[in-house]
Amino acid sequence: MSRAMPGRAILAAGILALAGCTAGASNAPPGAPSDAPPATPSQSVLAEPSVAAATDAPAPEPPVAELVINGDRYPGTVGGYTWDGYSQSAPWLPATGLLPVDVPAGTALSVELAGGETGVTSWTARVADAADPAAATTQPLGAGGTPVSFVGPGSGAWVLEVRVTYADGQGDGAYYWQLVVP
Repeated sequence: MSRAMPGRAILAAGILALAGCTAGASNAPPGAPSDAPPATPSQSVLAEPSVAAATDAPAPEPPVAELVINGDRYPGTVGGYTWDGYSQSAPWLPATGLLPVDVPAGTALSVELAGGETGVTSWTARVADAADPAAATTQPLGAGGTPVSFVGPGSGAWVLEVRVTYADGQGDGAYYWQLVVP
C-alpha cells in the first residue's frame, strides 16, 4: 500500500493541474454570453512633473522690426534671437518663407523697432541671392549704431538680413525680408 500512495499523489496533482488549466473555460458555443465578469482595464499611473515645465508660459517675443522704404513699412520675419532672458536659434531664412517686397534700385532703406519698447545699439545688414537658401555667399550692406540706415542692393532677388543688438542689454535678433529689385 505504501507504493500506491506516491502514484495516487501524482495522479491527484495531475488532475488538479488540469482543472486549473480549464478554469474559466466555457462549454458555451463561440459568441454566447459568458458568466465571467468583463475585463477591466487597469489605470495607468502617470508621473506628475515635480517642477513646472518651461513651456508653461509663452516665450517672450522680441520687438517687431519694420523695413522702411519711402515711408512704407514692412514687418520683418524674426529668425534667431535672444530677448528678455529667452533664446531661440534659427538658420538663415530662405526666400521661399518670406513675402517679397519691391524695392526701387539705389533706395535708402532703414529698419525701426515697432512699439518703442527698446532701441538698437548696433546693427549689421547683409544680403544673399534669393536662389541661395543657405546664404553660402553674402554681401554686406552696412553696419553701425543708431539709426539703422543703408542703401539697398542692386538689381535682383535677394534675402536681406538685419541683425540688431537691442538697447539696455535685452539681447539681439536677426530679421529677414525678401527684396525684389528691378
